[in-house]
Amino acid sequence: FNMINLAQFERRQISERVILNFHSRAMRGLRNGGSTILGYKVDPTNKSTLVVNEDEVSLVEKVFKTYIEERSTFATAAKLRDENVPFQGVNGETWNTQTVKNILNNHSYVGMREVNKGNKSKDQRELKTFEQYQVVQASWPAIIDETTFNLVQSMLSDNAKNERLRLKNAKARTFLFTGLATCGECGRPLVGSTGHGKKRDIRYYVHRPIEGKAVECSIKRYRADETE
Repeated sequence: FNMINLAQFERRQISERVILNFHSRAMRGLRNGGSTILGYKVDPTNKSTLVVNEDEVSLVEKVFKTYIEERSTFATAAKLRDENVPFQGVNGETWNTQTVKNILNNHSYVGMREVNKGNKSKDQRELKTFEQYQVVQASWPAIIDETTFNLVQSMLSDNAKNERLRLKNAKARTFLFTGLATCGECGRPLVGSTGHGKKRDIRYYVHRPIEGKAVECSIKRYRADETE
């Protein structure tokens, strides 16, 4: 029983030492492994840091520029796809709202390193020092200037607030077959949607939106009242 207790204590000690070592490296702006991001590649002389990938710098700059022009991650992704801007994400993922957000929100592009990013939304006062969220100087150079990055963060924040307000004030409607009905031609799930008629709102079932995949079926939407 005592040997088991000692073994468990040693495991906790080892785990804490590893965490503290990772935290120490992160505070110095170094990488702790993981995949690289668009615009950078691993430094061949030092795996703990990154160097700029000159072949992809223009792609990163275009994402930020396009978002400032379009003021929407959805519209930005659509424009990047329409212009055939090259990008190959995880599992063949292409430009969509999430991939655009991942780039726009990434502090790495201004030469900064987020420490304990997973704890960002937690109450920092309840966390240990090595668990608290911080942003520190990274060991790699910036691609985007701070003025542009801060402008984009402000726009993203405003858009998120407006979307929350829109959803809060939206009228709740019930769609019985959302998640149950599917298109007989393509098999895509049908979801509830509301259109604005001349005298009243009209409920429809439409194909679940998939960014970059247009609906090519002969029937694009179904009247909810008739369907139900």
